[in-house]
Amino acid sequence: MADSSNSNTPIPSTDAASRLYPNAQPPAAADQSKSSKTDTTPATPYVVTNMSSGKTIFFDPNSGESFEMESRNDVTSDSKAGADDPYSGRITGVEMGNLGASYGTAKIHTDDPRGRIIHGGGNSKNKELIPNPYAPRQGWLPTQGCTRGQNEDVEELAKRIQKFQTDHPKVPIMYYRVRPDE
Repeated sequence: MADSSNSNTPIPSTDAASRLYPNAQPPAAADQSKSSKTDTTPATPYVVTNMSSGKTIFFDPNSGESFEMESRNDVTSDSKAGADDPYSGRITGVEMGNLGASYGTAKIHTDDPRGRIIHGGGNSKNKELIPNPYAPRQGWLPTQGCTRGQNEDVEELAKRIQKFQTDHPKVPIMYYRVRPDE
């Protein structure tokens, strides 16, 4: 579990985030500095998509809680070059509801300049359509570069992000999309 008593540095737990960064700390841990024991600023949580293992994890070092979901980063053949590349940035917000067949029931926005987000759904630019893109476990189709999860999992991740952002509006949530084997 994370030690949040005297640090703003996320410490990966062996039951969650460390599986995404085998034998190493996530990038956020190296970039943040220690704070005093009297500092009440919460540590920065993070979301990591491990593109190699097909998993996305939300980790809150303040509570030690994590949430893991299956995810995919397959891209369509007409996607722009680099659409499935790793990147890092911040989570900027969430949307939930009927967001269109391409996105399903939840979107998690990032500050990626290419507009890549995490979402559910099952419709592609090529007009492929999953039978029910709003089903809790709708299935998989490639995207134009976004990370896709199952609707119910993306909704759960969105709720956790939304709760943290409501409780701590000034604390960023970092996002890392990685391929540790490269």
